[in-house]
Amino acid sequence: MAAVMLVFIIPLIGLSVDAGILYAVKTKLSMACDAGALAGAGALSRGMSDAAQQASAQAVAVEYILMNFPNNYFGTPAPNPPAPTIDESVPNQRSVTVTASVSVPLYFLRWLGQSSQTVNASATAVRRDVNVAFVMDRSGSLALSGSCVPLQQAATFFVNNFANGRDNVSLVTFASSSRPDFPMANNFLSASPSVPSILSSLTCTGDTNTSQGLWEGYSQLVALNEPNALNVILLFTDGYPTAVTATYPIKPSSSCSDHTAKTAVMGAGFNLGAPTTPVAIGGLWNPLAPPQPLAVDDTIGPVGDYANCSYASNWSNSQWNVSNDVTYIPSTDYYGNAMNTNYQPVTYYDGNGDINMDPVSMMNASWNAADNAGYRIRQGASVPGVGAGLSGITVFTIGLGNAGGVPNDFLERVANDPRASNYDSTKPTGLFQYAPTSAELSEAFSTIASQILHLAK
Repeated sequence: MAAVMLVFIIPLIGLSVDAGILYAVKTKLSMACDAGALAGAGALSRGMSDAAQQASAQAVAVEYILMNFPNNYFGTPAPNPPAPTIDESVPNQRSVTVTASVSVPLYFLRWLGQSSQTVNASATAVRRDVNVAFVMDRSGSLALSGSCVPLQQAATFFVNNFANGRDNVSLVTFASSSRPDFPMANNFLSASPSVPSILSSLTCTGDTNTSQGLWEGYSQLVALNEPNALNVILLFTDGYPTAVTATYPIKPSSSCSDHTAKTAVMGAGFNLGAPTTPVAIGGLWNPLAPPQPLAVDDTIGPVGDYANCSYASNWSNSQWNVSNDVTYIPSTDYYGNAMNTNYQPVTYYDGNGDINMDPVSMMNASWNAADNAGYRIRQGASVPGVGAGLSGITVFTIGLGNAGGVPNDFLERVANDPRASNYDSTKPTGLFQYAPTSAELSEAFSTIASQILHLAK
């Protein structure tokens, strides 16, 4: 009876043992394919053209499959996967599909005449195109702290993480004034000048007009209008917002020959030993910066007749006399961002919501405008003359701390970081990354680049 039963028992034992081996091999091969697809999607950033990026993705995907399925695993030879396929049929995204198969030797089931079994696995990873509006502070405090060159190097590394010819990148630099130094385009590495070459010629000088920089970065994404892509703003700054662009009314009693309101930048001034306590108000400065490398950032504003104004005569020395001519700080900046919110306290000029001309209120109004810009970006606000707005933008922020302190909560609020005092879980969650000194800038930019590329998959 035992001999007869062995005829049935041994195949059953063999089925369970060999089935277990097949399951283990299938699991390992599936994991290897998953790793290959994800790594291939990540490698789509490597190369100056779509063809080069596809070749890079295929090579990396195969490499990761072989790395994650060792030769002779349960006696199985290493797979020989075919070239992965890249699908670009869906707008603003590319998918990497990998397949692999191995022949698994059987042991007990050989009794039934079957010596091996083929196991197959496949995986697909999707990499959305990324549109990055890189909004970068280049204020004078960066030069004073010796951070301008480390910033150039870290920012160049960040930009090189994206796929030339496929992703879109814009570079908006700001200090007292701002400028889209590189308007949104997908040839950010191959154009002349390219974003890295612009960064290499950067001059750090001026105040910190954060709200204008943010709004110009947002405008770049609105104008591109690719809602199916991953749309991102990265804001870098090393300190408090200290300037804002608005339309400033001129006092009837002013010595100015022309009393029409002036659209320009006005900012708070500080003593060198006290970088967070403003002592004066200056301006009115031109909001449009010249191309890099710029010689000076604080030039007299472009709109209006400045003849006989207190701040216009002997400009370099008298620009801090602007309070002799400007009546008050308006309640909104030039872009519609509110400066009289309750985020930072201001002293009011009258009962209409306009703000008094004192240095602390000037600085706090600049904070409020930038904070409100972050809020309005999350709401997908319209940009007059550009577009109806764009929702779903993810904002990241990097703060450098070696210029006397960076306002962490402000940058958390702009990013909609979960740590922010106004975090909104219904909107895309961003991240604030702090760099205590310029030595940590590369790590901070690397962290944000990884976060962006992770979201793109």
